[in-house]
Amino acid sequence: MQNTGIILLNQEIRNDILYRSDIQQNSVQFINKEIARDTFAFACIAAIPHVNQTDYWIVTPHDSSDIYFSIHLGPDSLHQILKQYIPGLFRRNHNDWFGKFSPDGTLYIGYEGTYLEQSIKVFSFDRSTGLLSLLYTLPHPEEETSFVGGMEFSPSGQYLYISTWDTIYQYDLKSQDVLFSKTIVAIWDGFTGSFPCTFNAMQRGPDCRIYINSPNSQKYLHVIMHPDVKGPDCEVRQHEIPLYYYHQISMPYFPNYRLGTGEPVCDSTLFLPTSIPVVSLPEEGLRIWPNPASGDCRVMVAPEVLRQAVTLKVVDLWGRTVLTRDLSTNYEEVIPIDVSPLKPVVYFVRVIGRNGARWVERLVVD
Repeated sequence: MQNTGIILLNQEIRNDILYRSDIQQNSVQFINKEIARDTFAFACIAAIPHVNQTDYWIVTPHDSSDIYFSIHLGPDSLHQILKQYIPGLFRRNHNDWFGKFSPDGTLYIGYEGTYLEQSIKVFSFDRSTGLLSLLYTLPHPEEETSFVGGMEFSPSGQYLYISTWDTIYQYDLKSQDVLFSKTIVAIWDGFTGSFPCTFNAMQRGPDCRIYINSPNSQKYLHVIMHPDVKGPDCEVRQHEIPLYYYHQISMPYFPNYRLGTGEPVCDSTLFLPTSIPVVSLPEEGLRIWPNPASGDCRVMVAPEVLRQAVTLKVVDLWGRTVLTRDLSTNYEEVIPIDVSPLKPVVYFVRVIGRNGARWVERLVVD
């Protein structure tokens, strides 16, 4: 990161005030400096670098009118606030609005899940002046509104993804008929976890994949593996990434910091932007990760095993039980285990079923 000060946006607006924080030399300083005071819509801030590569534009709609704010913010001061009235739109409440810039910064798209008409608004954006121009609108992708959902661009900017509660749609923005290009690329597979693991907010990662959370409390993320591939071949993997803790609704937002630098928006050769590996639930038996482990690890139990499981035991090479977990009332497919008290040797994890069946997986503690 450059030392000139990169703007880090909080997706929260408190008391109708837009706040800012700074990143200096890879450390975050929360200064809570007021940028502007007005009636902003919440949870829909989008940011893009100014053409001067030092400042940023922050765009967010008014919460109950057709006014859009373009806020020109420098490293140390506020330069300008543009209030733009976009004619021809219905007066509405924008608090279910999702806004994103295209990777090249030429488009700003907003998606409102609670409106059937003009649910998707496609604007052009001028990074030198901050002006928005409405190009066209698209109806809600479904015949009924959705109070949850999300949107994201593919790395090339050609494809737009819109999620509703149980469906993910793909639009080809370079098609002569964008509406006709709408394609269903995923339908919720019914997986529940603790609650229905459906679709909500989206965010493109530095590895060029798109990550999707759930509006319900979950320990999983969905992933679009190849967002720049047309149709279902983009490969949506549902509940693909197990997380250490429950989460819901919120998703980190990352502006395209690389815009104008000559660097690509993302790098598809990266495996994941975090140290958490992509681990799928086993079709049968057990799976342990990380393995080797030195602190916490996770034992992933196949659904068929979970239905029969009574006890989990960790035993050493001499058959001595060093850890026991009661699974008779457990309904979680991912079971956390703290192995930090164990000596750094090889162990075996055994899950014992009601009928005496056993499933075993080797565990290395380092």
